Amino acid sequence: MQARAKKFAREISRKKKDILIVMGWTALMAFITIEVFWLKYQEVPRLTRYNIIFAQYEAPAPQLVDVLILLVASLVFPFFISTVKDLVYGFIASLFLSFSIGVAYVFLYIWYIQEWGALFATGPFDWEIPLFFAILNVFRIMFPTVLATCLIGAMIGFFVRGWVPGK
Repeated sequence: MQARAKKFAREISRKKKDILIVMGWTALMAFITIEVFWLKYQEVPRLTRYNIIFAQYEAPAPQLVDVLILLVASLVFPFFISTVKDLVYGFIASLFLSFSIGVAYVFLYIWYIQEWGALFATGPFDWEIPLFFAILNVFRIMFPTVLATCLIGAMIGFFVRGWVPGK
């Protein structure tokens, strides 16, 4: 009975560690997405002057430093994840959560900072328009650059972890 209790305690401790790693991965991806969007709207005066919701030509995209930060983090995080199953599910969860956080930020940016809320608050379902453009903006930032970088880094990190003695 005591051995089963110890095994259960180790399992719970491992799951807490995995959850913390996934939350850190989520925070990093969401921060990069928000930073890319925010910097683009601060650097291009046309976007802020005319309050453009969705820029066709000056599209926000991750720069080389952003990709390198994501790659290094994606190489390091698998060293702390317990199993391959936890890594796959954690990657999917962190991608979904960071996408949701990015959409929420961009939606609030459009609504309050760009002050489109006064126009879109008049109709009952007009809030869907800035939400749609927020989803488009975040999708354009995250896919394929952030997704591919994190996926490749996680796979390489997990394979390297298998070669490291003691893991």
